[in-house]
Amino acid sequence: MTWFTDDELAAHLRDLESQWVERKRSAADRSGMRRNICAFANDLAGGARVGVIFVGLEDDGRCAGLDIDDQLLGKLAQMRRDGNILPIPSMQVERKVLEQCPLAVIQVEPAANPPVRYQAQQLRSLRLAVGDQPAWGGLIACGVDPQAWVAGAYVQFLRIDGTALTDPIKDQKALTGKLEDVLRRVDELLEINIAVRTDITSAPREIRQPDYPLAALQQLARNAVMHRAYETTNAPVRLYWYS
Repeated sequence: MTWFTDDELAAHLRDLESQWVERKRSAADRSGMRRNICAFANDLAGGARVGVIFVGLEDDGRCAGLDIDDQLLGKLAQMRRDGNILPIPSMQVERKVLEQCPLAVIQVEPAANPPVRYQAQQLRSLRLAVGDQPAWGGLIACGVDPQAWVAGAYVQFLRIDGTALTDPIKDQKALTGKLEDVLRRVDELLEINIAVRTDITSAPREIRQPDYPLAALQQLARNAVMHRAYETTNAPVRLYWYS
């Protein structure tokens, strides 16, 4: 399948009834354009045809006089690989002057392996959303500020100098933020708190012996985060390390 020529694009420009053409006055509605790209990639109109989005054109076909610069073209092209549309669509973005009107023209080919999904559709397929609402897992795994919606979605870390909860606390942290950041900081804390004994006498090469295997501690921490109920309590995941 080939992209449209300028003459073919000009013909689409005049056709206000085409199912394969969308017109946008500006690039402000990036979410709407992503949905259009998905629709064209999934060939929802049928016919296995390239779909076209004209940016800089009013709904009635009049020129909007939009300044089509490299920055705008870059932002439009970025929609292909910004992770919101999967699998990555086959599309091209160009600056065109058609019938004396400067336009950004997005052409989208039908996908070889549909369906192509946009944001919430991806989350629903992974059971991270129900309808248009994120599920608990979606909020915790993908949310920018999970604690604003799920109060217990953080890790409380205590390093206790003794064998009882009433013994002195050597270190304590409340790990908040995005899930990936919380888990990264948990790993850092675990590694810092492992004591490593070095034996340089019993073998030709030194032997390093940590008092706990890091991989095992990481597994414990991840299981605690993954296999708990978030909807019935505001309590954090508690990671308490005794002497």
